[in-house]
Amino acid sequence: MSTSTAPAAAGTRTVSDGRLLPTAAADVAPDDLILDIGPRSVEQVVSVLARAKTLVWNGPLGVFEFPRFATGTLAI
Repeated sequence: MSTSTAPAAAGTRTVSDGRLLPTAAADVAPDDLILDIGPRSVEQVVSVLARAKTLVWNGPLGVFEFPRFATGTLAI
């Protein structure tokens, strides 16, 4: 699924050749790992946070210890 057609509830998964692929939540297979939020999710979260007056947050949005899965956390 391309970034432009992925719904907001999307994560990023690694495909067999090592590429990261934005993936709709409905397309995640039982053995897939969602290791970061996708670009559409970043847009949605940033939009909500911009309007927030109070925020209680608990933890990162991806496996930020690995640079390739830190994009969503760093973007927020």
